Amino acid sequence: MQNLPTTPEAVAEWIPHRAPMLLIDRVHEADAERLTATRLFRADEFFFQGHFPGHPILPGVIILEAMAQAAALHTSLNKLLRADQVAYRFSKVNELSWQAPVEPDQTVILHVQKLREKMGFLQFSATAHVGETLVCEANFTAKVLPR
Repeated sequence: MQNLPTTPEAVAEWIPHRAPMLLIDRVHEADAERLTATRLFRADEFFFQGHFPGHPILPGVIILEAMAQAAALHTSLNKLLRADQVAYRFSKVNELSWQAPVEPDQTVILHVQKLREKMGFLQFSATAHVGETLVCEANFTAKVLPR
């Protein structure tokens, strides 16, 4: 796959999410089955302000959303669907576990793998790491919706 998005602005051409909820900074690798992306979660982002004062950690649902956006980005890049052509909706989270916290100013590495596609539904497995540390893993299904 050529011309992978390497800035948040380039990512926004492919998925409909926008700041402050665009949670992918860049794609490092992608092919027909997998995608690897990263996101630096800066200390000044809104979700750290109250989660938790004095010991901020990234809310787990933000990690899950970042994995879902990576899956949507994988689908858009493979199907050549631009942000204005498609929307994605979670339909089911089959498995989910959080293993370690993500702290401010850490970069999360997101790995998604397409498991199957049927009738517009896509099933993915995903992991999130900080360095070599696994912080979250999930298996989920999403629906592709044309706009």
